[in-house]
Amino acid sequence: WDTLHRETLMHIAERFFREAEDSSVTGRRLLWNLEKENILTDLETFLDADSELRSRFGVSPTEVEVGFGFPESSWDKAVWPLTAGGELQFRGLIDRVDISQDGKSALVLDYKTGGKRPYEGLEDDPIDKGQRLQLAVYSLAARARFGSDADVRAAYWFATSKGDFALVPSQPIRIDEDTAKRFEEGVSTIVSGIERGLFPANPGGPDWQREFKHCGFCDFDSLCPSRRGRIWENVKSSPLLRDYVELSAEE
Repeated sequence: WDTLHRETLMHIAERFFREAEDSSVTGRRLLWNLEKENILTDLETFLDADSELRSRFGVSPTEVEVGFGFPESSWDKAVWPLTAGGELQFRGLIDRVDISQDGKSALVLDYKTGGKRPYEGLEDDPIDKGQRLQLAVYSLAARARFGSDADVRAAYWFATSKGDFALVPSQPIRIDEDTAKRFEEGVSTIVSGIERGLFPANPGGPDWQREFKHCGFCDFDSLCPSRRGRIWENVKSSPLLRDYVELSAEE
């Protein structure tokens, strides 16, 4: 990125700052000025981090906000054949795809602007107990696009100082034999549960932020009983939920 690129980025940021100020959504001026400084610093750092990322993986940005599986998409849908029969068809929108010069390697990126802590389970499990299938699905779409021989990797990129400009997982996932097996376990368990009408109300255990980690973004959190954890302890022993409990690594 040269000086002109950096100046252009700052001009774009200033334009959006003015639009936000004109809309009266920025709050107290002192705090807003501090926030603007943080945003500008992140934008500058982002360009440096982007250069390092491309150098590390030997790729360059080729496509952004690329859709797959929609009627108007340039990419075909991602398809996963289930060992029990049938197949799953996925569609979605990928933030960014970087390609190597020889076209044999691809790095699929999904931008995140929050903290990376909730995603750290991906370091040990490519689907994080069935909770994070997105990167594997994006990888399937990219392999359908570039061929099964293409070296496709996928990661979340936490592109702000809050996320330390880190990749998660630090070694982007590949759909190798182990990852494919784990993905099959995850989607098969989920699909089987849906087909059988099993929707267990698992609130999740306590984490660093809340008592029930699965309830943080639920609109009905305040309506659920405070003893929901004890209810789940009783329900999860049902043989009907054995596969789900094993997938979610419940004791």
